[in-house]
Amino acid sequence: MGKKFIAVYTGISLVLLLGILIFSLGRVVSLRRERLDAYKTIHSSLRKMMEEGLAQEKSFQSPLLKSAIQQAFQRTPSLMLVIVYSFDEGIHYLRARNSNILTKPLSELDAIRGFPQFHYNSFTHVKITSSVAIPPSTTFLLDAVYLLVDPSELIPIFRDAIILLLLLAGITLGVYFFGKRATALPLATQQAEEHGKRAVEASEISSPAPESSAPIPSIETPPIDQCLFSPTTGLGWQQHLEKRLTLELERAAYNEQDLSLVLMQIAGMDRSSDTYRELAKSIQTSIAFEDLVFEYGQDGVAIVLPNSSLEQSITTLKGFFKKLDPSIPKRFSLPRCGISSRNGRLIDGKQLILEAEGALKKAGNTWKDCIVGFRSDPGKYREYITKKEASQSIEEVAQASS
Repeated sequence: MGKKFIAVYTGISLVLLLGILIFSLGRVVSLRRERLDAYKTIHSSLRKMMEEGLAQEKSFQSPLLKSAIQQAFQRTPSLMLVIVYSFDEGIHYLRARNSNILTKPLSELDAIRGFPQFHYNSFTHVKITSSVAIPPSTTFLLDAVYLLVDPSELIPIFRDAIILLLLLAGITLGVYFFGKRATALPLATQQAEEHGKRAVEASEISSPAPESSAPIPSIETPPIDQCLFSPTTGLGWQQHLEKRLTLELERAAYNEQDLSLVLMQIAGMDRSSDTYRELAKSIQTSIAFEDLVFEYGQDGVAIVLPNSSLEQSITTLKGFFKKLDPSIPKRFSLPRCGISSRNGRLIDGKQLILEAEGALKKAGNTWKDCIVGFRSDPGKYREYITKKEASQSIEEVAQASS
């Protein structure tokens, strides 16, 4: 076979191999996406059913609520766990299909505060979190774990991929043997070439090459400059804040949820101190997810609060300040906070940070005015975006005509 044919066939084979892999992965991703959309609908119904049940009897131990959740487990075999909890009071209700999903024994669950953790595979399972609002002003968090993909469902996908790979391998072998037969040399010529090769090899063996005295270079692993979290404070790096905030804003817009950004600053506190690290850990365990708290300047913390409006975020901060170590305001100064929320707008992380920074500048030094929120007007924001897009289109037309 010619070198050109081999190169072309190798390229085609690699493209086919890549296509088989992409096709198989696409089937798996499509299956997960379909299940996730279905479970979001089921979870919405579960949340609504729980809100209605608690609005009537206002007790997690009511027979009506337990019966409704039991029916939900029977109707949805993929529902693995349902848990209702709050940051301050811990777990109020828990029902699991299998105890293996729990990270702690049942006797220790009452002591859990903050976000409960569970044992599940993030590829085959999914955890959906939503808030449960109980009149007049009580709000709980509802977590449900669903089985996205059963391992047995992957067998047909892998089986089809293996069949396609075997077909490709069979075609490759056929092309190889056909080309070898078509380009075979006469037997005598082939034997002569073999004798020539052996003579050359014998001469090479009889005169071995001198050993090289050059040292073998050592292989060093390049150092990792950064990770997701700062090793000094345990918080996310500030340079990652804008990108992560933009992603969370897109997710909130897709789910039609609110989102708030809190910029907290304590003058005189340095982020390399032990007090800063203790404050950061307290925020991670009582206010926000661990990966949604970032460094901000030398004496500040940035906190992303998903599914939280401006008013809810202010209430959360006031509750946190009540439990704050009293030695911090005495040694440094009162925490000053600036807050801004999405409030139904389609904005990016940079704009939300600018709004929160503007609110932070107006925060005072007393407990009454240390929290300032930026209250946006969605109507005026839409008018601003419309005028901005119109001016950009006019500029593009003027540039095209010139």
